[in-house]
Amino acid sequence: MPPGPPLGGGGRRARPPPPPPPRAEEGNVFFEWSRSVDDPHQYVLLEAFRDGEAGGRHVESEHFRTAMAWMPDFISRTPEIVNVEVPGTGWSAMAELSPRG
Repeated sequence: MPPGPPLGGGGRRARPPPPPPPRAEEGNVFFEWSRSVDDPHQYVLLEAFRDGEAGGRHVESEHFRTAMAWMPDFISRTPEIVNVEVPGTGWSAMAELSPRG
């Protein structure tokens, strides 16, 4: 998610506050928020929920509504999203690579 321009005199904060950790939400599989390695002005959010119901509860939560209230002040364009449902409960081991030994 690309943030808006840094603080000048326009009243914007230099960085958005960190999001609250929804990892404690029932049905959350993972939640990772980081800065892009390619673009220091872009943030990357990876999150997964056990099922559509858990994801729905997340979107209806107070902290999600709070984030949606402050985030428009920090983005320069609408965030891009990939939303898919996949089987499983988290990451799987990569079949093509493992440690030597």
